[in-house]
Amino acid sequence: EASGKQALQKTGLPRLRIVWRGANASTMFGLSPSSGGVQPSGSVTTSVTGGSIGSGSGVITPAAGTLVGGSSSSAVPAPSLRPPAPPAQLVPPLPPSPRSPRSPPSPPPTASNPTGKTVQPGGPDLEQALACLRLSTPSLSSSDFVYPPDAEAHFEEVNRSVDSWIKKHKYHCAAGYCGPWVENHWIQHFSSLWLNRAPGTQLKDIFGPYIPVLVPWVDTWVNAGYHFPGTMIEDWKKVLRPNVVYITVAQNDEGLLARARLQMKQIPNVMVLSAGGYGHVPVPLLKADEKLNAKPFEERKYFASFMGSMGHAPRGMRGDMKGKVEHWRKENPSKREVMIGSGKDWREVMADSKVSLTPRGFGRSSYHIAETLQMGLVPIHVYLEKDLPWVYYGKLWEDEKIGFVTSQSGVEALLTRIERNLSMIPEMEERIRSLRKSHFLPKGAMDQIFRFMTGRDGGGDLRCQQLPDTVKGK
Repeated sequence: EASGKQALQKTGLPRLRIVWRGANASTMFGLSPSSGGVQPSGSVTTSVTGGSIGSGSGVITPAAGTLVGGSSSSAVPAPSLRPPAPPAQLVPPLPPSPRSPRSPPSPPPTASNPTGKTVQPGGPDLEQALACLRLSTPSLSSSDFVYPPDAEAHFEEVNRSVDSWIKKHKYHCAAGYCGPWVENHWIQHFSSLWLNRAPGTQLKDIFGPYIPVLVPWVDTWVNAGYHFPGTMIEDWKKVLRPNVVYITVAQNDEGLLARARLQMKQIPNVMVLSAGGYGHVPVPLLKADEKLNAKPFEERKYFASFMGSMGHAPRGMRGDMKGKVEHWRKENPSKREVMIGSGKDWREVMADSKVSLTPRGFGRSSYHIAETLQMGLVPIHVYLEKDLPWVYYGKLWEDEKIGFVTSQSGVEALLTRIERNLSMIPEMEERIRSLRKSHFLPKGAMDQIFRFMTGRDGGGDLRCQQLPDTVKGK
């Protein structure tokens, strides 16, 4: 312990205080690539740097559980793990399922069950997860899947498989922002829930029927030069079991497996919560949090606005949208004021607009959707003709509770309909503000993922959909 502390003092890096409360915290784990080891026993309090935890990658793997975070760099001082969550966030175990008087013996290994192990008695119901995956792969059969009896050990195995590839992890920078991104929120939030779990809590109590994959995919991909380093994806694929359901969050607009040789059809049992636009469940594409910002509705200058790049979408789609909006304005210029442009005053223009256009970007989503909703304003999501929209909390959009959806060819008709029913916009804004913390800010988005996985509190508002036919749209 003394040598570990001395090594940490030499680093000069900020420290993160981690309290490990585990039943069997007796496994040796490294504090940093060069710090040596600390071997705790019983309940341990130790200080580690804001860099790596575990084998250089942010993985703590005592027998009692696993934490997967990732190291930060001095260039981007963003520790991969937040301080342990307060006791209020502890997750109680789910009520036990009825158990049969006797557990059946383990069957011999088969192609669909290579471990030869049966599902744990009282294991979580896999059917909802499989129903979601069957939207993309109808051939998946319930009889071919089990919840692994060694779920926690397998969770550690899966996340350790990429350990050597993410040990130099740091947040990537894009659009003037350097993290944390939605993948990092997923890793930090759920690592903290697992590390600070209440006594008796099992993996299934936090992640439902899924084995979670807590990996910073897009940070690793961008920082390696817009590809995955070495055999990272192959190493991960080797430890996946064909009869287990996995879940992960991916931000990349090119999908989880961006430019890798592996394709999604080869891992049909991996559910992807996608912020970028290619996966099974749309989730918010988050950047920096935006404050509520709007002028009194009747005082706003613009009916509609879009402040952003015209080139960040395929096939000139944003330019086409701009042309249709301007054509619509010319039909009645005395009553219709619109603003299409770019500039540092984009927040002020949005606050002065009754609706905000939020067209897709390189991927099917865009940061502008979350920015608009966080500001308490009504978005109009414009998607590519002959493709599909990518909006999270889909039913709220279908019912036009929080925004509108249209392809670029429908922009003019939608603007006219909104104009004729303008009184609904203040009502929508009020609803958006009421959902801001629970749906559109990072903590709320993570709670929606938790509800989706566990089915608690009605299962939340995230919805499954079929994996798109193409990564970005034709």
